[in-house]
This record gives sequence, structure tokens and C-alpha cells, in this order.
Amino acid sequence: MKEQLELGKMLNRKEKEREVERQKQQQLQEELQKQEKALRDRLLKQQEELEEIEQEKQRERERQKERMKERMKQKQKQKEAALRAEAELKEKEREQEEELRRKLAEKEAELKKKQLQRAKEHSAESESNDLSVTGSSSPLKSNRKPPMGGTPKKKTPVSSAQSERDSSFAVTDDPSEIRRHYVASAGSTASQCWEVSLEDLQPFNNPDNALREAFKYLANTEDWELKCEGIQGIRRLTKHHPEVLIAQLHTVTLAIIAEVKNLRSQVSRSGICCLSDMYTTLGKHMDNELEVTAKILLAKGGESSGFIRDDVEKCLTAMVCSLTPTRVLVALISGGASHRNVSVRKTTAQFLSLLAERMGASRLLSGAKDVTEKILPTAAQFVTDGGSETRYYGRKILHIVHDHPEFDKQVSKHVPSNLQKNVRDTVENLRTKGLGDPPSDLSSSARQRKPASGGGNSRSGGVRGSVVLSPSSNSSSRESSRSGKLVARDGLVQGEEVIPNLVNSLQANDWKERQQAVDQFVDLVQLNPDGMGQKFTKVFDAFIPRLQDSNSKVNLHALQCLPRILPCLANQSGALVPPVVAALTSNFASKNTNIFSTAEEALDELIKYIDNTLLVQPFCTTAQYGSSRVKPIMVDKLADIVPTVYARKPQVISRYVLPLLWNLLNSTNNGSAGAGNNAVKTSANRLASTLYSCMGRALTEQASSQVPRIQEKLHEIIGS
Repeated sequence: MKEQLELGKMLNRKEKEREVERQKQQQLQEELQKQEKALRDRLLKQQEELEEIEQEKQRERERQKERMKERMKQKQKQKEAALRAEAELKEKEREQEEELRRKLAEKEAELKKKQLQRAKEHSAESESNDLSVTGSSSPLKSNRKPPMGGTPKKKTPVSSAQSERDSSFAVTDDPSEIRRHYVASAGSTASQCWEVSLEDLQPFNNPDNALREAFKYLANTEDWELKCEGIQGIRRLTKHHPEVLIAQLHTVTLAIIAEVKNLRSQVSRSGICCLSDMYTTLGKHMDNELEVTAKILLAKGGESSGFIRDDVEKCLTAMVCSLTPTRVLVALISGGASHRNVSVRKTTAQFLSLLAERMGASRLLSGAKDVTEKILPTAAQFVTDGGSETRYYGRKILHIVHDHPEFDKQVSKHVPSNLQKNVRDTVENLRTKGLGDPPSDLSSSARQRKPASGGGNSRSGGVRGSVVLSPSSNSSSRESSRSGKLVARDGLVQGEEVIPNLVNSLQANDWKERQQAVDQFVDLVQLNPDGMGQKFTKVFDAFIPRLQDSNSKVNLHALQCLPRILPCLANQSGALVPPVVAALTSNFASKNTNIFSTAEEALDELIKYIDNTLLVQPFCTTAQYGSSRVKPIMVDKLADIVPTVYARKPQVISRYVLPLLWNLLNSTNNGSAGAGNNAVKTSANRLASTLYSCMGRALTEQASSQVPRIQEKLHEIIGS
């Protein structure tokens, strides 16, 4: 009984404990429910806050869009206002130009009228003072009295050109007028300063005073020859006293630019020549003047005058080669890339492609400010241009940069989306077909134009080294031209008088006349074994197209004659070498075996006579952009001359040959060299081996900055 009571008590305790446990669980469950409810409330509140934030962001985006639209409207209005102002300014400039032309025409008419009046007065005076006949057989007596203090002066016979020139100046005791008369009658070199090299110019005793005099001459609006004299003074200061010019460089530049825009071609050409000398001599000091000078030069390059276009091209070449490349790039693009004149756009594209070659793909696609962001959109614009020449130079720019690893990325980043497809299609064609030949328009460039036969701008005694031809020498030149033989005469250039006729004959429509002119050209060169200076350049520019003449007989004959004139070419400017190489190597694509073999022999002679350092750059250009038949030949020729050039000028090899090698190794790796891939690959391997034998470990160090596949290919070739 006692045990039952204890068991009952134990059961009661257990029951109480379970009841307590149930109460605790119930309390815990209630707490959990409260926490869950609080958490749900917090989540709902956070969700509402997030929705409010998102709505606020949306409202802010809409407000930002409204502000953007407002800014775009303002920019559009400003652009329209700027365009209207520019149009008004151009209209005003056009009116001023027309007014200047009208005044110039009036002055010329008035001058002719005065000259005619003087001639009539002189004739009347001569008649009144003529010798009189008294009716007897006595000697004739003159009624004119001799001047005081002396006997009558004898008249000095002068040429008609000089008498016509002198008649426009009155006799005066004013020293400035006496100088003016001297400048005109003596045939000042300033009127044709583009024919006078910097080396022929002498320094000033007082350069500061000379600069003031030059400014005074340039400010003269009446006498264009004094302007030319002032420009010549600036050239002398540029050569011998650059520190004087640099102190007032902006003022001097503005003064020269004003003369570049002069309506008289002699003054304009002198100004362009002066700018070219300033680029070459002053170098990077001219960087700050690029914006104003490049725009004017590009605009002049669109004019119809062939001589002015030639001068502009020489000046722009000096700009590209002498000044800071990035500054030149910005100036060219802003000055002519979007110009309405197709010739200006073509000139801009031409020199941008030349600048791109100088800078190289790595620098162009480095992402630097004002370089990548400008060159790629401009090249994309050029490849869709209406002018075939502009499109060609646009493709050439893309050809330079399209193999760079960053090319696709930079195109996507900087080229407008509506032009990206054109760029990629163009690059695809470049990879499969290569750059191709330039359009036919480029073959009839300014240097091949026929010169005027009158020679109206020439002046006797004006340029050092010029030869004044008498009527007899002119007749002898006609006879020698007809006979096809040249007769040596005394002077700086033997046979100089036949050059105008020879240039015309080299460009004649009749192939027989062109072939005969080639022989005459060889005779002319052999008469002047020590060189002909600038006159050689003029006639040689007409000879170069015969090396790729459309008539195979003329083409072959010119190739056969080329080795005979190479000794003279060695004495001339190195600027003649690239066009010779381009014309000569174009024959390697010919299916005519005679032309091909003769061209190869001529190229070997070229290597023999011409300084090999001058051949490296044109050889590299031809090897990189030539067809699959031309590439292996030119790469082999490069490999032949690399050892001698590297021994003399290793920097030339580093600048031109190494970029070509990287391009060849990259193209032979990915198989984009075309049908002649095996031949190109063999030649590239030989070039790499030759470079390694000259440079050693320096070659592999240079290759370390290239992409891995180029490094691997190079290590396979050199076996290290």
C-alpha cells in the first residue's frame, strides 16, 4: 500500500513536470510567432523603401534625359549659329577676294594703259628729236643736246621682257624706290625663291634689323616683288638666325600665311616654300603653329594650279617628317578630313597615311589622347569617301594598323557604330587580297604634268646656277631635240635647253616618241655625270612612269636604260629613290619574262650604285604592301643589304626592318599571306636569320614586346 502511494506521488510529479514543459513550449512558440511577424513586417518595410528608391531613380533618369535633350538642343542651336557665322565669314571672304581680284585687274589695266602712254610719248619724243635732213648732202645732225658734264650715253640693248618690266617704274631719287627698281630690273631671286636652296642663302650682319625690314616688305600691298624679297629674308633668317625668328615665331607665321593666301602665284609659292623651310629648320618649335598653317596648306592643295599643289605636297612632307607626329595628326584631321573639296580630303588622307607609316601601329592604337580616338574614325570616314584616291589612302591607314592585337577592341570603342561594318569589311578584304594597286588617278599625279612651254615666270640672272638662253641656243635646242642627240655646251647643266621638250616627249601619246625620249634622257644624263641638281628631278619625274609604261616595248627599253643613269642618280637627292623602287618593283608582277628578268637586273644595279641606307625604307614598304609575287623578292633583297646597313646605321634597321619582320612572322603564322605564303615564309625565315646574325640577343629582346605567336615563331627560326 505504501508503495502504491509513492508511485502515485511520482506519477503526479511527472504530470506536473510535463505540464510545465508544455507551458514552456507554448511560450516559446508564441515568441517565435512574434519574431516571425516582426521579421515579415521589417521585410515589407524594406521592400517598400526599395520600391521608393527605384521610383526615385527612375524619376531622376527621366529628369536627366530631359536635361540631356535640352543640352542637345542648345548645342544644335550653337552649331547652327556657328555654321551660319562660318557661312557669313566665307561669304565675306569671297566678296573680299572678288574685290581684290577686281582691284588687281584695274591696276593691271591702268599699268598697261600707262605703259602704252609712255611708249607713245617716247615715240613722239624720238620723232621730234630725230636727225633732220637740210636738203644738202651734209652729214645728219642731232637736235638733242648731250647731258651736262659729259658726252651722250650709249643706249644699252635690253631684252623685251626687261624693257617691259623697267617701263613700269619711274626714275626717282628716293632710296627705297631705287631699291624697288633694282629688285625688279635685276631679276631678284626673291621672286622665285622656291628655286633657291637654303644652302645658297647668306647670313645677315644685323638679323634684328633684317627681320624688321622683312616685315616692312611683307606689309607692302603695292609691289609683289618686294613681298617676295621679304619672304626670302625670312628664309635667310630661318637658316642662319633661327633664334631671332623663334622670339616672334607666331607673328612671322601669320605674316607668311597671309602671303600663302596671296592671289599672285609667285608670292603664294614663295610663302609655301618658306613654310617648308621653317618646318625643316625650326622643327618642333613650329608645333604651336600647326593648327593655322596646316589648314591653309590643305586648302591651297585643293587649287587648280599644278605647281602650287606640288609645292604644297613638298611642304606637307616636311611637316610630317619634322614636327611632333601627334600634333601633326590632330592638325591634319581638323584641317581637311571633313573638307567639302575632294582634293583637300585626298591630300589630307595622303599625308595621314604617310604619318601613320611614320608612327606605326603600336603608337596609333596605344589609346593615347587625340591619337587612337581620331585616326580610326577618320580612316573609317575615308574608306567610304566619294573619291577613289581618298578611299585608297583610308585603306592604307587600316592596312597599317589592322594586324595589331588591340585593333578590334579600339574599333569597337572609337569608330561610330554605323561605320564599323564598313571598317571590318575593308579589313577582311585587306587580309585576303592585300592593299592592291593605287587607283589610276594616282598615276597621273602632279609631278607628271606637262610644264608650260612659255616659261613666262623665268627671270634672267635670278637664280644661282640658271642659264639664260639666247635665240641661237633655243634654235640649237630645237635642232638637237629633233635629231634625238644632245650637244654639250658650256654651263652648269649641259643640254639644259632641251629639258622642256624632253619632258613633253617623255609624256607623249605616241609610244615611239616616248621610246626615243628615253634615249635622249640617257644622253642628257651622260652629258652631266656629276649631276644636274633640281633640273634632274624635273625630267626624272617624267622618266619614272616609263619604267612601268603601258607599252611593253617602252617599258622594257626604259628598264634596260635605267642602269646607265644610276651613277648620276647616286649624286642626286635621296627623295628620288622611293618612286624609282616603286616603279621598278611593280614589274615583278609582270607575266612578260623579259620585263621581269630585266627589272631584277636593274634592281641589282640599283643596290650596287645607290647608298643602301636609302633603299631600306622603300624596300620595306614594297615588301609589306606588295603582292604575293613581289613580297618574297623584296624580302630577299632586304636580307642581302641588312648586314652592310646594320654595320653603318643600326637604327635604320630597328626603325624599318624589324616592324616588317614582325608583320611577316605574324602573317605567315595565320596564313594570310595569300597564294605565295610558302615563298614569303621562306624569305621571312632568311631575313630573321640574317638579322639574328647581325643583332644577336638584341633581336630576341626586341621581340619580347610582340605577341606570343611572333616570339614563338622567331625562336623556332633562330633555334633558341
